Amino acid sequence: MSPLNRLAVSDVIQWARELAALLRMGYHMPEALARLKSSARSSIRPVLDTLEQRTLAGDVLGDAVARTGAFPPMVVRGLAAARDSQAILQTLDHLANMLERDEDRRLGIVGALAYPRLLLLIVAVLGWLMLGPVLHAFYSSNQTELSYQMSNPDQLQPYTAAAYGLSTWLCSWPGLLGLIVMVGFLEGVMSGWWGTTRWWPRLPLIGSRMRLLDTITWCDWLNHLLAQGAPLPEAVSLAAEGAMSEDFTTRMKRVVKRLEQGGTLSDSLAAERVVPPSAGWLIAHAEAIQFARPALDRAARCMERGLLEKNGRDLAMLEPLAVLGLGLVMGLALSFFFLPLYTLMGHLH
Repeated sequence: MSPLNRLAVSDVIQWARELAALLRMGYHMPEALARLKSSARSSIRPVLDTLEQRTLAGDVLGDAVARTGAFPPMVVRGLAAARDSQAILQTLDHLANMLERDEDRRLGIVGALAYPRLLLLIVAVLGWLMLGPVLHAFYSSNQTELSYQMSNPDQLQPYTAAAYGLSTWLCSWPGLLGLIVMVGFLEGVMSGWWGTTRWWPRLPLIGSRMRLLDTITWCDWLNHLLAQGAPLPEAVSLAAEGAMSEDFTTRMKRVVKRLEQGGTLSDSLAAERVVPPSAGWLIAHAEAIQFARPALDRAARCMERGLLEKNGRDLAMLEPLAVLGLGLVMGLALSFFFLPLYTLMGHLH
């Protein structure tokens, strides 16, 4: 099975949950995998078929999963240490919980962007209405005192000419299409379409959350892999595979090289500036006590609480910013309405 056919995280979570449930009901491994295959979607059925064939040939689940090339590296390494049925059940449950928690955090970031996307759409639509059809109808109306000036563009004041040109362009099909494309592009970027999540770490406000999110995910998986007995360099490298940012994964590979040269984890992370300073202090404390089991988990939970609080504070600021943006649009539209009238009245006097 080619690595290009890697399963989606949601598929891995469902597979682990359902497989653990069938094993607890008393099914043998090949039979449980056959039942899963019979009800699976066509896209993941080849993976389940390979797992069934390998377990029928005598492979344990961890070896069969490794042969498919369809599972995340952290899942492969986690199952590799599970050799008996009880250990497999515990590992499946634990991996599903961790993947679910990672996915919930990612969806939380996407969900937090839903409100800004809605406000962006409202401001864009109202701005188009005020600066497009309404303003154009006002300028082009035969009942207004400006009708003469509209028919003689050379006599227009610069701001009136600019406003009239803008309203005319927004009322045209190219203008409307351009606005739709711009709003659609921003919506796609903020929704993670077209694989744009890899751009998120470079965005001004989202980037800091994505780096913190990747750090939390990395700490969770590092804690799990170290508990499974993985060497520190291998655990650091595999844990970084769960990151959304390619830059995070690349920096962690450099951290692994520093570890292999004898450096400490905290010093290597600080040198590569791969995690936020506050996270670096928590990880340094965990390293100082030899990565005792609760240390990294506590560090991850502490960072997770900080991320939730940060999201809450920023969301509370969105409404005032949206009102300010809408006020600017309305103020611009009103100035386009009244400034030409004031100029005309001044000429009359």
